[in-house]
Amino acid sequence: LHSLVYPSQYSIKRDLGERYAKMGIVSTAAELFLELELYNDAIECYRIAGKQTLATELVQKRLDKGDKTPRMYAALGDLTGEIHYYETALELSNGKYSAAYVSLGSHYLANKPSSAAASGTEGKETEATKPTPNDKKALTDPSHHLRLACYNFHKAVECKHLLPEIWFKLGVIHMRLSEWDEALFAFSEVVQQEPEEADAWANVAAIHMRKLRPEMAYPALNESLKRRRSNWRVWQSKLYTCIDLKKYDEAVQACQTLLEFRNKKNQSEKVPPLEEKCVRGIVGGSLSDLDDALRVCFDVSAEAAKCSSTDKAEDQKDDIISVTDSAEDKNQRSKAALDSAKRTIERVNGLLKQLSSSRGSSASDTIWLLETIIYFHQRIGKPKSVILEDYMKLHRTLQAVNGWEKDLDLVKKVCDVALEISDLHMHTVTADHDGSNSVENSSNQDSLIKCRYIY
Repeated sequence: LHSLVYPSQYSIKRDLGERYAKMGIVSTAAELFLELELYNDAIECYRIAGKQTLATELVQKRLDKGDKTPRMYAALGDLTGEIHYYETALELSNGKYSAAYVSLGSHYLANKPSSAAASGTEGKETEATKPTPNDKKALTDPSHHLRLACYNFHKAVECKHLLPEIWFKLGVIHMRLSEWDEALFAFSEVVQQEPEEADAWANVAAIHMRKLRPEMAYPALNESLKRRRSNWRVWQSKLYTCIDLKKYDEAVQACQTLLEFRNKKNQSEKVPPLEEKCVRGIVGGSLSDLDDALRVCFDVSAEAAKCSSTDKAEDQKDDIISVTDSAEDKNQRSKAALDSAKRTIERVNGLLKQLSSSRGSSASDTIWLLETIIYFHQRIGKPKSVILEDYMKLHRTLQAVNGWEKDLDLVKKVCDVALEISDLHMHTVTADHDGSNSVENSSNQDSLIKCRYIY
């Protein structure tokens, strides 16, 4: 009762050819396109399949038959590498064919400008700002081919703005030319057109970090990690940014993620170890935040106690209530800040334990890590026995370094550590005489240091 409008045979074959092309079956797709007289698509399929001869013959055949279109000349330029074909395509389109600009930019990006000059073609300077390919002075500039590519890519996005892959290339070129504002604009265009492009977000963050703007790099890094969490370089950038912004909880998370990458990834990934300055910065910053939170909490408590103990007249009761409420709010905020600082300290303690159990074989890495652990344990009030054990580990590590007796810095460290161990033993002995500490004599004897003579 009802007629169905089926698509035409032409539409079905074209759709099939496009599907073949997307699946990578380009030779079969090219045959279908030839049957349908879709020569541009057939040429592209032959080029992708590596059948340059067939593609070139087809282009020449179409040009001989009078099919002199910008797309045909641009295709011939892609096949032969001759830039004058691109310029012919631009002339035919009155400078409006963006694909020709893209191909020209890709040509200059992949080839040094000397190759363009050697081809015998003269650059046609259509605008005063256009770089000339065979300019002898410009050829001495190593970045000349980048500027030629940049010019053509800019012309391409002027003709057709929604080209996120070209905007990305523009951003990379501007970064290589140290033109940071232009690079930021290009990558901003990419993330506006393709919000799921993780590398573009990461490059936006990298530019902000380069310009010392960590507060602007931080959200871009988070956006990049939302899209792809497997890029260790982005995690490393987030580590630096979080330390600058004093976000030590997230810095610890970044460190732990980098350690996981280092344990899981292949050696070819070359995930670097955590840097000493980063670990020391996290430890020092978290301890400083804890000290600040304790001081604020103490000041607020003292202020609240002073307000509650002061006798006021009956007509000032309302003022007393308002002051007490304000003090109570401050007290709650200070306690919340203190709890947050304590949680950060716990996370830092976990990170140091993870580092001590997974550290590499390098003695220098082990030395600074043990020094950091000793400093951290002393600041958070660990028992003397724990600190003594840390010093003993450091002493053994220092003496395990080959030739430490001839290194004045290592000799000084060994002597300083020995003195610290001696002081801790003296404290333990004094505590035993006072009856305030019950450390077994056998354990004291086991922890005595053994030093080799220094010649």
